[in-house]
Amino acid sequence: MRTLNLKKQLFVTSATITVVLFIISGLVIVPRIQTIRDLHQSIFDTHKQVEREHEKTRHARKSLRELQSATLFAQEVERSILGPGKELAIITELEQISEQHAIDQTISISVTTIAGENIFPKASLQRLGITEHYTISLLNQGTYENHMAYLRAIETLPYYVIIDALQWERRNSGTDDESIITLRLDGYIFISPERHSPLL
Repeated sequence: MRTLNLKKQLFVTSATITVVLFIISGLVIVPRIQTIRDLHQSIFDTHKQVEREHEKTRHARKSLRELQSATLFAQEVERSILGPGKELAIITELEQISEQHAIDQTISISVTTIAGENIFPKASLQRLGITEHYTISLLNQGTYENHMAYLRAIETLPYYVIIDALQWERRNSGTDDESIITLRLDGYIFISPERHSPLL
């Protein structure tokens, strides 16, 4: 058997080591690199999915807050409105309050469409289907104390009388009593979305 000289032995050893390294890299390192790349892509995809879910959750929380706000507004509106055809009931209640507090009262009430008016939450009211309100105009005469008691009593009604204007005036009523004051009150009460009946 021939012995290889040192140069050839070195070449064969180097070639063998190189072949073994290629085999090891082909069987071990390359698959591990591919696994690492796949893992990196999986982590990236998971991160993107978590971001999308976080964004959905954030939008859901915002929607929930808006829903709660809208629900509170709807409850406020629901408490503050009357059904259609309640003009006589309103007049009766206001007359009873005026009698209880010694107020001489003249009442005017009508149904008004919201569309042409400058009412603060008009768009929100229209979304709820509220398109009309009772317009109330009161001309009251009495003492200041009686007027204040009358206004407090109006605040206790089961519906909101939204006061648009108050005008106080001391008139010479032809009597000797200087404590008589005239109060003009303009306001409105929203009508629920049902069709209203004609004025009574």
